[in-house]
Amino acid sequence: SLSASSPAIDAGNPFALYNDSDGTRNDMGANGGSRFVIYTGVNDNNVKYDMTDLSFGYVGVGNQEFLDISLVNMGNENIFLNDFSSTDSQFFVTGLSDGQSSFPLDIPRLIPSNRQDILRIRLNYLPNTSGVDSANVVLTTSSEYLSQFTISGNGTALAIPTGDINVPADAPTIQAAIDIASSGKTIVVAPGEYFENIIAKSDISLTSSGGPLQTIINGNNDGVVIEGHNNPTRNFTLDGFTITGGNGAYYEHGSSAMYLENGSTLRNLIITGNTGWGNVSQFHPRGTLIENVAIFDNVNSGTLNSNAAVYIYGDGNDGEYTILKNVTIAGNDGMYGISYHGISNEHDLNIINSCIWGNEQQDETAQIVFGHGSNSPAYTINVKHSLIEGGAGAISYS
Repeated sequence: SLSASSPAIDAGNPFALYNDSDGTRNDMGANGGSRFVIYTGVNDNNVKYDMTDLSFGYVGVGNQEFLDISLVNMGNENIFLNDFSSTDSQFFVTGLSDGQSSFPLDIPRLIPSNRQDILRIRLNYLPNTSGVDSANVVLTTSSEYLSQFTISGNGTALAIPTGDINVPADAPTIQAAIDIASSGKTIVVAPGEYFENIIAKSDISLTSSGGPLQTIINGNNDGVVIEGHNNPTRNFTLDGFTITGGNGAYYEHGSSAMYLENGSTLRNLIITGNTGWGNVSQFHPRGTLIENVAIFDNVNSGTLNSNAAVYIYGDGNDGEYTILKNVTIAGNDGMYGISYHGISNEHDLNIINSCIWGNEQQDETAQIVFGHGSNSPAYTINVKHSLIEGGAGAISYS
């Protein structure tokens, strides 16, 4: 929107790709500027136009991370990318195909007029020593309006230990440790309260040295505490934490404590004080194990009838099981204890030595709700040596 002091007329397209060179609006009658646009991201939701502070975050020494950049020519004359240089060889530019394959960038490189095509390049960061790094990458073009522009990148390189990654000894935050961890790594977190919203990674184990009473991950009411769905995880293990302060924000409802995918292992956890649609949401369960976990005093903020403290849905694999063992799900407000929905194939749910009690969902008495997936018969729910408020009558099909 226009500031109170602006004399211009807001002509209206909010997508900055079509704005004038001031980068804020279409101004009626204004100079069109260079009509040369540079941005990162692939759609309107995550586009970034400021090239002065592109951060790679934490990167392990010897690991390569990248950011993809698009160059668009909206003018009537073709433009060529004639040269590029970097002030630090750890930051370098490569080309990028439509299939997202990186290749050496030959120059000159055409950026065709009238947005006929987009030139995609990749800014890479490959640190060779630990420390804080930054660089200016200068691109030179044939445009008379914008003959040079600078892309500024920065990152922090951390040495990767040969064994476990310890937080905060080896990495200052849990997310930093995850970012530098390779497949098969174990991250060990020291006692303390960590205010973070974490993006999980496949094939790693995140554990604590002090157990859940001493080691807390607090989402600070700023979204899902541990996210592994939008960046799909496989074989992620979480062991020994209290998870709190989650605030679900997935569409109009949302998982609050964690939203994971593809066969997670969740052990020795306390999940409490979260607000959202499902406190533990598992998409495509495929052998998920939830063991020695207490889920209590969480509040639903969604609107769907399948809100639950543990929400499991998506495709399973024949012959695999989702297991809840030694789990307490109690006193959660506005949600069922367990919702097991949309499961296709014979992927059974086994509830063993667990207590599901006092979870309230719109004055209903059901503690467990389920619905079949696309293949029928789809699965069986087996309850053994467990205490379910209302007994068999508290298990409902919907």
